[in-house]
Amino acid sequence: MIHDVCMQDFFRCNEGFEDQAVRVQDKVCGSRLLDLYHKMRLQCIINYNTDVLGQVVWKPDARTMTLTREQYLLVSMKH
Repeated sequence: MIHDVCMQDFFRCNEGFEDQAVRVQDKVCGSRLLDLYHKMRLQCIINYNTDVLGQVVWKPDARTMTLTREQYLLVSMKH
């Protein structure tokens, strides 16, 4: 019989620290979501310039650029 392994089989919170663990988890997840949003925004700008405009844009330049909603919708995220 195959046993399904889950994260709780390896990692358990010490008794009495559950509330603190939830607070830390919420903070880390929020930070990761902001990082993901930032990275995807930059990648959309780079992809738009490459695929739609045929121009090469590097990350330092992309950080200062913005796209309109219509421009975001033109970006292909197949990868």
